[in-house]
Amino acid sequence: MPLHDFTSAGIGNKLSDLYAFDDSDLLIQARAMASDFEGWLHSNFALTDKQKDYLDKTPAHVKFYWGVQVAAAIVGRGVIIKEDVPDYGPPRRTKEIAIGVSGGNKYFPPVAGIGTLTGSTTLTLSYALVD
Repeated sequence: MPLHDFTSAGIGNKLSDLYAFDDSDLLIQARAMASDFEGWLHSNFALTDKQKDYLDKTPAHVKFYWGVQVAAAIVGRGVIIKEDVPDYGPPRRTKEIAIGVSGGNKYFPPVAGIGTLTGSTTLTLSYALVD
């Protein structure tokens, strides 16, 4: 699969790639995200040097938490919205990344066979300046 830019458009394109998979192959991708989110990002997106540097400096437990959240949304074929980083002018000390989660899922076990997961999850990635 091609590498996409880690932008709003690139994430939309990656979701199209992922959601073309059957459930089994999508679960493989979700497990990879949850177990090594940074590695999965490097393998699937053409990250800028700033993005790579930011990920390198992010603690492992934060990257794991992000990976699990994204993986859960992916398994449910949810919506992921990434706001583009605003132009704040001259370089600032840092920015805060927030992931908003909304939606819900339901699973009803059938009398026989395999049941389905219904509902949806929406993740919204946004940014704010921290001075």
